[in-house]
Amino acid sequence: MRDAIEKLQQTRETITVTVSGEPITLQLRDVLYIEAQAHNALIYIQRQGDAQSQHLRIYASLKSLDAELSSRGFLRIQKSFLANMRRIRRFQSTGAELDNGTVLPVSPKTYTQQKSQYLLWKGRH
Repeated sequence: MRDAIEKLQQTRETITVTVSGEPITLQLRDVLYIEAQAHNALIYIQRQGDAQSQHLRIYASLKSLDAELSSRGFLRIQKSFLANMRRIRRFQSTGAELDNGTVLPVSPKTYTQQKSQYLLWKGRH
């Protein structure tokens, strides 16, 4: 039973994406945010200890990624951005600042709802 629980926890902490036909497994803690760009998504990652972030381009919609990741600590902060709440340092109506200094735009229309979701998530983690 313990092994099954550990395997489930490990599975929930990663995401597998296809980049240029190759499957790549990413640790969710390394993902900063995901940006929609036409019919693609750019996944920005920065591993602990790395000075620079890098990005991967995948063929996926932000809507499908949001559906998959919203229960795993990601928040749709604007129509083109899905942010990893683990990496948000400050969340204000003017933008969401990530722990690497990147500031992402926040939708003014849904800010109040997003802030509530973020605070609720933060209170549980």
